[in-house]
Amino acid sequence: MTRFITIQLLRNKILMAWPAMTLLCVLLLLWYGDAIISDQQEAAIQIGNLMLPQWQIVTSYITLIGLIVLISFPAFLIENLRPERASLLFSKPISRTQFFGSAFAGSMIVTVLYTIVTAGLVLIFFLVKGAGVPGTLLVGILALPLLVLPYFVTVLLLAIVTKNYLITFFLGYVITALSTFLLVAEELFIASGIESQLLFIAITTGNYVVPGVGPAYELLSIIVNPESITVDEGLNFTSISLHYLASMVPFTGLSYYLINKQEF
Repeated sequence: MTRFITIQLLRNKILMAWPAMTLLCVLLLLWYGDAIISDQQEAAIQIGNLMLPQWQIVTSYITLIGLIVLISFPAFLIENLRPERASLLFSKPISRTQFFGSAFAGSMIVTVLYTIVTAGLVLIFFLVKGAGVPGTLLVGILALPLLVLPYFVTVLLLAIVTKNYLITFFLGYVITALSTFLLVAEELFIASGIESQLLFIAITTGNYVVPGVGPAYELLSIIVNPESITVDEGLNFTSISLHYLASMVPFTGLSYYLINKQEF
């Protein structure tokens, strides 16, 4: 089943935009751009007078990857959960638990594969330009599955509940954006003079219920800028990691329950 889902995703033309877009960008940069690695091992890309530091490269890139994932993942989930397709799949010696695990495994296999391709193309660009190996930039790119996982968990639950591609995409976009907002919401409200304990409880609850796209961004930011980590920030890295993992549980658990209880 994992192989079946992996092949489905590899054939998904929208998801193919990920490696295709990366290849196109690298080819254009080989012609028009230049690569720089500072004495502090900070990587950057220069295009004319425009300098893009590694944190900006990763931030811009993961925003685009998140959008590609939101568009592409609902398609294969909803296709397989259509009554006629689901009845055919589950009539074979495939349990719903196997389907659930295979959906996760297939999605992560393709994500890791495309991530490695991305890192490889970026490495080739820096080596061809004679800049060397952009270590922390490559680590940040290779950590992209951290971001894709909460997007997938969000889309999985929405696809099961709504069985509608457009609704899944729209709500997925809203919920993943909400995760990023909730991470800083309490500080924003306090700065605005709003100090409602009920509101803060709701924000804290939401932080651990909504899959952690926000924490994933924070983790990637720290990974790309490791020299900025102090002792306190190291503890913060641990707390963000725990927050990230805990936030996956509600949507994942509910998805598993619905997969096993709903009729398809």
